[in-house]
Amino acid sequence: MSDYLLAALISSRICHDLTGPVGAVANGVELLSEESDPSMQEQSLELLSFSAGETSRRLQFYRLCFGAAGGPEAVTSLGEAQRAAEGFFEGRKQTLSWPTGSAGNQRIPQSAVQLMLNLVLLAGETLPRGGQIDVDLAADGSAIRIQATGRNAGLREDDLDALAGRTKLESLDARTVQPWFCASIARETGAGISFEQTSNEQVLLQAGPLFSVSD
Repeated sequence: MSDYLLAALISSRICHDLTGPVGAVANGVELLSEESDPSMQEQSLELLSFSAGETSRRLQFYRLCFGAAGGPEAVTSLGEAQRAAEGFFEGRKQTLSWPTGSAGNQRIPQSAVQLMLNLVLLAGETLPRGGQIDVDLAADGSAIRIQATGRNAGLREDDLDALAGRTKLESLDARTVQPWFCASIARETGAGISFEQTSNEQVLLQAGPLFSVSD
């Protein structure tokens, strides 16, 4: 039952986050079919293009964040993970900065990618009014440091409980399942996670070790 519940909660989370852009695509199609004015048709096409792109970017991010298509031994390039995260935050209130430099081609375990992207996603959740997310990944994979800065930055108490492993699976919902899942990945891979509220406008998420350069 626990595996079923976890899958159901994550599915609910993904569906909830996709409702907006998918609904906008449907609205764009409806407007396009009803409009004969060329200028309105152009606006409808712009809406369709933006919403379809947003849907695609979110799906690409969630595929790496929650999926396991390649199995437990799968690897992913660091650059692909970084591009997926950048695409996810494109056009949103939160701005992401994640420089990878020459390490972009490095291939790392899928579990490490999942942990990093879930931490980035969680950092976005700490900025409900928008802000800046800065990611600093150690070149040797020993640690990742994510700083989120913005007005009223922070996590809800139930999210913190889920991240700390104080919440039972049966008590989770479609929102708190994400920090719980993030903590579960860390436990499975032997990584530690820390969350620090450095001020009312800044939080710090850290985790490691993630991978070794020989992986």
